[in-house]
Amino acid sequence: MADAPDFFSGRGLQFTDDVFKSVESYIEDGAQQLERKLVQSKGTVVTNAEAQAIHNGTSEYMQLVSRSFTKNFDKFELYILRNVFVAPANIAEIQQKYQHEIDASFTDAAHWSEADVSALELELHQLRQQIQTATLKQEQLHAAQVALDAQVANVDELCRSLQFTEGMSETVAPFTHQMVSSATGLRDVIGTMRGSQLRR
Repeated sequence: MADAPDFFSGRGLQFTDDVFKSVESYIEDGAQQLERKLVQSKGTVVTNAEAQAIHNGTSEYMQLVSRSFTKNFDKFELYILRNVFVAPANIAEIQQKYQHEIDASFTDAAHWSEADVSALELELHQLRQQIQTATLKQEQLHAAQVALDAQVANVDELCRSLQFTEGMSETVAPFTHQMVSSATGLRDVIGTMRGSQLRR
């Protein structure tokens, strides 16, 4: 495997140092909070001797915690450096391949002719026109849909307004039925138009 410090530029050690400092800070904050809670548990009156005893006991306890952490942190650091910040054995080959791909892309771009650039610009222009046309068509379809919805609403209102003719004498019934039938037919036609418009 490749040398980790060389490949990662010391980031592995920097990572473990940051973790160590963070845990140390956490232990220190924990010691202060523990001491504060113990003092508060004594009530409103705490003698100097009691406060000093709490401080000494808390410090001794947290020193044991810190010592245990430091002892086991070495194992954590070794694990990180040996299993996490480890470059593959063929890292040089991978880097070389990646560099070749970058060089090839620059070389390819350098060999582009003015005709290639013009063709690409033309293609981009055509794509923009297609997007603009599709956007305009979508707006037109939306406007047509709104208009059809308004027409259907008007026909529905007409059908509701003709309901007052129910129960009229038989002399006007045929004429009334014809009006209702025509209005209903118009509504169905508009509904069909709207459906076909939405499918386009």
